[in-house]
Amino acid sequence: IEPVAFPTKDRRKLGGYKLQAYADPIRQARGYVLVALGNAMLADQVVAEFGFLQAEGFDVYIYDYRGYGISGGKSRFLAIRSDYIELVEHLNEAGYASRSLYGMSLGGVFLLNAIGAGSSYDAAVIDSPPSRISSYGCPPRFDPVANLPIDSARLGFILGHRDTVVPPEAWRELSHTARSRGAYVLESPDLAHPMMDSNQAARQSRFSAIRTFFLERPK
Repeated sequence: IEPVAFPTKDRRKLGGYKLQAYADPIRQARGYVLVALGNAMLADQVVAEFGFLQAEGFDVYIYDYRGYGISGGKSRFLAIRSDYIELVEHLNEAGYASRSLYGMSLGGVFLLNAIGAGSSYDAAVIDSPPSRISSYGCPPRFDPVANLPIDSARLGFILGHRDTVVPPEAWRELSHTARSRGAYVLESPDLAHPMMDSNQAARQSRFSAIRTFFLERPK
């Protein structure tokens, strides 16, 4: 694990961590995974959880949102949305062979917005987002369901029936629409909100689904 920093176009510094796939800098990683956190999560609290992707040969990047943890600036929706568009572009320019995204809850909202804005990627797992955020005062164009690509075959969704933060009635529309557009959708009766599963078996099943999607889905 090593600290990383990213300067945004509006001159704010985002701080985070990189799980480097291999100690030998000459050995090339399989690809990158950019992780977008849930609301009020901090990178240093969860970075070690993603060692299972590092072990598969991925470089894993996790940044605090602006205004959180070790990132500067003020926490604003449009600014954070822009940050993730910039982060994906930056990592894509690094020459990785595989480009993967994983977003938890609010992080999934931001990654779907980046995808809707045209960010390039090979695979993305969106874990437990709501279908819509316009009920919180955001314009409807930022709703996750409004940013689903017509061809969503490179997208995977993880949705839990035990989720009390984003319960089934909040994600059901997104699940139906994503499935109709070719996305892989896992609706699990055993899963809660990300990082809030009640037992280790449920948490490991979530990690297994993420790993399998990134390793086996067609590019």
